[in-house]
Amino acid sequence: MLFNSIVKFREKIKKAEVEAMYSIFSARKKAGIRNIGVCLTPGRIDTVRILEAPDEKTVMKMLARNNRPFQLRHLLQSPGKKQ
Repeated sequence: MLFNSIVKFREKIKKAEVEAMYSIFSARKKAGIRNIGVCLTPGRIDTVRILEAPDEKTVMKMLARNNRPFQLRHLLQSPGKKQ
């Protein structure tokens, strides 16, 4: 299933935090979560991330473990491709 997460940063993000996020992305692959894309946006929200995961429970566990300087605004689920 595909998930869109809309995120607002609480503070200005630093280069070291960006590098740490890339290492987290590689750890997520082991859990079955694939990062499809990240778009930086101007305005009220900062990023839109598209994830692919087996189910909602896996994504919620991943989001609960991450204590990052951002606030998750929305998590939208779409069924993905029909087979």
